Amino acid sequence: MDRDDNHVYQYILNELGTSGSRDGPRARFKGRIPPKRLKKAIVGYVNTYIKCSQCGAPDTHFIKEDRTTMLKCQACGATRPVKL
Repeated sequence: MDRDDNHVYQYILNELGTSGSRDGPRARFKGRIPPKRLKKAIVGYVNTYIKCSQCGAPDTHFIKEDRTTMLKCQACGATRPVKL
């Protein structure tokens, strides 16, 4: 996904509404979380912070313009603001 591990981890924690811990590449979440709910959180992250809204390509990266963080597509060149 080529994104910061902490950003992905914090997003998933917020979506699941739980606490957790990290041990290197492994993440542990408190409580019972159904696989469907975890998958929904990951798909939400991908749709918000990875896929281009114009062409649907996953070839995106963050750029900073003034005080706004933008998601820029390397395939079609489209940009859109995102909240980090």
